[in-house]
Amino acid sequence: MKLTLGTAQFGLRYGISNNNGLIKKSEINKILDFCLKNNILDIDTAKSYGHAEKKLGQYRKIKKFNINTKISDLDTLDKIQDIKKCINHSIKNLKILKINICYIHNFEDIKNVANGQKIFKELNRIKKEKKIKKIGISIYKISELNFCLKNYEFDAIQIPLNIINQDFNNNKILNKLKKRKIMIEIRSIFLQGIVFLNPKKIQSKFKDLKKKLIKLRQLEKSNDNILTYCIKFIKRNKVFKRAVVGITSLEELINITKSFNKKNYHRNNYSLFKSKSIMRDPSNW
Repeated sequence: MKLTLGTAQFGLRYGISNNNGLIKKSEINKILDFCLKNNILDIDTAKSYGHAEKKLGQYRKIKKFNINTKISDLDTLDKIQDIKKCINHSIKNLKILKINICYIHNFEDIKNVANGQKIFKELNRIKKEKKIKKIGISIYKISELNFCLKNYEFDAIQIPLNIINQDFNNNKILNKLKKRKIMIEIRSIFLQGIVFLNPKKIQSKFKDLKKKLIKLRQLEKSNDNILTYCIKFIKRNKVFKRAVVGITSLEELINITKSFNKKNYHRNNYSLFKSKSIMRDPSNW
């Protein structure tokens, strides 16, 4: 497994534990310099992440990265052909030659199969023009995955996985993806940072998760240990090829990288934190 740099915080005040706001341009440059030096060469961004694509495009060595972006609001496009305009706009903002993975950001855009097939056909046409290398979908639920497998031929799938939301940690489902040679990238590995918050002070809407978060802190004591615990959970299954990590500072990325590279960490008990609460899914927040 390798890390992918998440960039929502480059253009938005994103994440429930984000107290730093938008990342400054000088800090973004330091983060990208660090990524190059440490072989973190994939970047996850999106049209909907404010000015994140433009900020990435201002980095002098941006062409050294593999850039994955997401397109959204496809149901509002006047013509399917406008998808190409959207992708070309991202390429222009990023100042690159092509997109590595173009993810459809919202499952709702392809829920209507007739319309979804038109979108998919257009993306394949753009892929043949070598504007994008792979076509992917970002989803939240098992039911969405099953729908996609039945109706489309995606190259990549981006799914949520963390110690609270373990829905996709299912060998039967993962084997389906493996057989079809679909690259699996995971996101939300820290549940937008909620695992690092003092569980006694979290908002009341997270009351269903509170006991599990208290137990996690009792077991791991510190945020550094919780960080390592969460990373080791996602690294257990070799079928996951990449993990997106969102950050608000270079320091956070350095700490994540250190934990990611730690050896001989054998903590288990992950089943203790598995939840079926609807709050395990940030789309319900």
